[in-house]
Amino acid sequence: VPYGPALNEIPGFQPVNFIDELAAAKWKKLGILPSATCDDATYLRRVTVDLIGRIPTVEETKAFLEDTTADKRTKLVDRLLQLPEYASFFAMRWGTILRNSNLAGADQAAYAFQGWMKDMIARNRPYDEFVRGVVAASGEWQDAPAINWYWQMRDDQLHQVTSDTAQVFLGVRLQCARCHHHPYERWGQDDYYGLAGFFTRLGRKSFGQPPPYFASPTPTTGEKNPLTDKVPEPKYPDGPEAKFTPEDDPRHALVDWMAKPENPFFSRVLVNRFWGHFFGRGIVHDIDDIRETNPPSNAALLDALAKEFRDHKFDMKHMVRLMVTSR
Repeated sequence: VPYGPALNEIPGFQPVNFIDELAAAKWKKLGILPSATCDDATYLRRVTVDLIGRIPTVEETKAFLEDTTADKRTKLVDRLLQLPEYASFFAMRWGTILRNSNLAGADQAAYAFQGWMKDMIARNRPYDEFVRGVVAASGEWQDAPAINWYWQMRDDQLHQVTSDTAQVFLGVRLQCARCHHHPYERWGQDDYYGLAGFFTRLGRKSFGQPPPYFASPTPTTGEKNPLTDKVPEPKYPDGPEAKFTPEDDPRHALVDWMAKPENPFFSRVLVNRFWGHFFGRGIVHDIDDIRETNPPSNAALLDALAKEFRDHKFDMKHMVRLMVTSR
């Protein structure tokens, strides 16, 4: 619903990057004049809290306010991204999303998983590599700390893992499709059990907390697909079925599919998650509920951000820098 008459221009607004250009295009259409640019002290506080989880020190504040160079804000962002607090803060955020916990005696594994996430973020490893380390985790916790993700869902190893994978990494809430096809959505039971099929051969040893996890050559679950009365077979969401040999680990193929340039879900949910963190509300809200009946507030912007993320090889720091240095 337009706020006012459409605008031909926004006086005094100078775009810094394509985020600003696409945001301004939508504002013009809706007749919205944006707020003025915040002052340096406000920007310093906001970006420090959002990037490293604390307020700036007195010394940092004085140095920033006394800096008269034109690119002081960009230099500030680059400095914050190199601080160890950046990795610690976002590892904490991901730890919440990925259920990292010391429940069931997983004290050492929980610390190891947190350390693994912190290291991946500090080294700015590509997002698809980060996701592969979680979704396809195998071995003992000392070598593959991310198996704690599976261990924390041990009481419902197939269904909780399936719904978490869909919601966290694809932005799709598939839980309801376990039982029925929603009349207004594209997802049905075949999609749900097809995704579950990638995890039916996930095995775990009977010792250790958490115990070692491995890819079994045969199904490890007695769960049946109610449509076929058979163990769920792997099928890519909204895509074809997949066949694997006993030596394959289907989870790696799932991550390969996620990271394909034509995948419409993987990049969109991550950039939308970042947008929600920095601006308080996702372009799609809620941030992990991307569906046809919940359209984005600015579709062109979301698509452009997702393309930028893919084009830059899933570089998370690049996307953070782009968002927090935009106008």
